[in-house]
Amino acid sequence: MRIVRAIQSASALAGAIFITFNQPNREITGTDWIGLISLIIVGFGWLAANIVAFFTSNNKKQSWWLLVIAAGLALVVLIAIQNLDAKYQAFELAAHLFATLVVCQSVALLIIERSNKAERRENLIAVILAAALSLVLMFGSGQIDEVSILGFFNTFLIFSAVHLGISAATPKA
Repeated sequence: MRIVRAIQSASALAGAIFITFNQPNREITGTDWIGLISLIIVGFGWLAANIVAFFTSNNKKQSWWLLVIAAGLALVVLIAIQNLDAKYQAFELAAHLFATLVVCQSVALLIIERSNKAERRENLIAVILAAALSLVLMFGSGQIDEVSILGFFNTFLIFSAVHLGISAATPKA
């Protein structure tokens, strides 16, 4: 799982860097476009990580969950690509779907990895981070402006990149 977390960490970091350094161009490109491109970057990275995990996992129950989540991530990437010229609601929908998939994946792995304490801890942290983003998107829909939504997504990516990077570098991960 170390290589999987390293791939996820690198893609989350790439998405966060993309958002951060495109903020000055927000007036030209639009907040929704920046969010969707970063979601495509992260989605492709996490899709690749799930495919790698599927082929390297010895646990068949875990493998099929990862494949189902990979299909959902492919759907998120397709939604993001399809709506690159759309409005703010497309990014919010795709980001909410992404956060929900991360919660589902982490909860499934939390249930499956009952014997490994380190894996459970890492999956629990991932559940908390993704659930926080999902709750902000769910309850803030229509009440929070698009720049704040993008900021919350960027914060999620940065925290996830740090958490997954530390987890991938830890010898027991």
